[in-house]
Amino acid sequence: MLAFKTRMLFVSLMIWLSPAFVLGTPINIDSILNESNKLLHENPKEALRKAHFILSSKDSIDDKLTRTKALFIYARASSFLGDFDVAIEALYEAERLCPIDEPLILAQVYMEISDLYCRLKDYRKAFEYNDEALAVFKVHQDSISIASCHNNRGIIHANLNEFQTAEQCFKNALAINKKLGNIKGVAANLNNLCLYKGDTEEKLAMIDESIIINKNLNANWGLCENYNNKGRQLFFAGRYKEALKVLLYIKEEIAKIGSKELECDNYEYLSWVYNAMGNYKEAHDALEKLFVLSQELQNDQKLRSVERNISNKRLTESKREMESKEQKLQIALLRRNIAILLFCLLLLTFVAIFIPRWYKKRKDLELMTANLNLEKFERELAELKVQQQKQDLNSAHEHLERVNKEATTFAMFIKSRNELLSSIQQMVKDGYKLSGDKVRNHLKQINIYIQQSLAGDQTDSMLMESIEDRNIEYLNRLLKKHPDLTPGDKKLALLLRVDLSTKDIALLLGSNPKSVNMSRYRLRKSLNLDNGDNLIDYLQSI
Repeated sequence: MLAFKTRMLFVSLMIWLSPAFVLGTPINIDSILNESNKLLHENPKEALRKAHFILSSKDSIDDKLTRTKALFIYARASSFLGDFDVAIEALYEAERLCPIDEPLILAQVYMEISDLYCRLKDYRKAFEYNDEALAVFKVHQDSISIASCHNNRGIIHANLNEFQTAEQCFKNALAINKKLGNIKGVAANLNNLCLYKGDTEEKLAMIDESIIINKNLNANWGLCENYNNKGRQLFFAGRYKEALKVLLYIKEEIAKIGSKELECDNYEYLSWVYNAMGNYKEAHDALEKLFVLSQELQNDQKLRSVERNISNKRLTESKREMESKEQKLQIALLRRNIAILLFCLLLLTFVAIFIPRWYKKRKDLELMTANLNLEKFERELAELKVQQQKQDLNSAHEHLERVNKEATTFAMFIKSRNELLSSIQQMVKDGYKLSGDKVRNHLKQINIYIQQSLAGDQTDSMLMESIEDRNIEYLNRLLKKHPDLTPGDKKLALLLRVDLSTKDIALLLGSNPKSVNMSRYRLRKSLNLDNGDNLIDYLQSI
């Protein structure tokens, strides 16, 4: 916390002495933000100064989004310069200020926090923040940021000596960046692929490609990292003189940038090379300088102090926010109670004045409605009675017509039978006058006559058709229960249902009573009736 305040005070002094501040020249916040972002890899110190200038500007005090972006750049620049405690504090502040509707910026902050915890060797937190950032980028389909997450995750795995997993992460990031044409990301991926041993020539080629890209981009910080990694790969290949030359060359450039982290890497690789070359004194000196810088960079106590201060600050803000919410809630409750009281008074006034009037009007309206409904019901009832009388009259008329038709048909049937009987009687009388074989022949003629009369007389069939037409619904119900009945069974069932005697049925069917009784017996079997069941009652019950 003290380091953060000291740095802020120093940069504020520089800004106060700058001509723009003294002369009160209007500033373009967005333009300065873009400039500081471009200077991150080229000149971290200048990027840090510009970011702090924005944070100190009156124009950014109430603009949370601008302050979040400036804090993010300030943190990255501090990280490049090796001030990890300052960087982590700035990032936590950026996380707190980041607007809710800017999830991508918040995810960038998470990714930078993950990178810082990786440098501080707190890999658990590094993975946690990397996962949170990656989830947001995947939701918003931000491919470049997804590649950056893969690259960051590869660095974590490389620090844990999980080189195969690290290489897969770097290659995934490299494939995405090449596809998108993100040469800055490609340079970072190529450089990180050379953080561990492998095919030396292939890795040196990757580093050279990354150096070319960073030179074109004026990315001085990236160039220094490239040359450090190049010296490391030359050491792995046993080319100690070349490695020493590269590391000593880049040592001066790192001093110009002022990056403590790159300076630590450079001293570490120099100690390896000097030791391999037998120059133990130089190796020891390099290790001593590395130890001092490492203690400054990876001071856990300083980091925990920063985290504790941030937690305390958040707790204090949460308490203040809670108190503020509680006060607002009490005010809101008071306003609500006053509003409810006023509403109740108005409601009581309304009830006292308007409800009696409304109730009387409602009763009058209900009475009128009831009278109208009653009149309407009486009219409908009268209409229904008239319709019912018409239906009854039509039914009676139809029934009368059917009865007349059946009576006429039956009368014709009786008449035809009487005529047939008279003719047979006359032929019998004529037979009394005959003798011998003539009597036999005469009887045959009588028989033939009877058969022809029965065959040619349509009256009985008309009567049966009339009975069947009238009872067509009954026949349908009967056949539904007993589908196997023959036509003869159906005719007999109809005649029995109207309660005709055996003789009448024999007369209608042109058979004798004995045959009718046999048919009754067969019908009982077809209907599956027991001996105690009454056939006519059963047929009439269907």
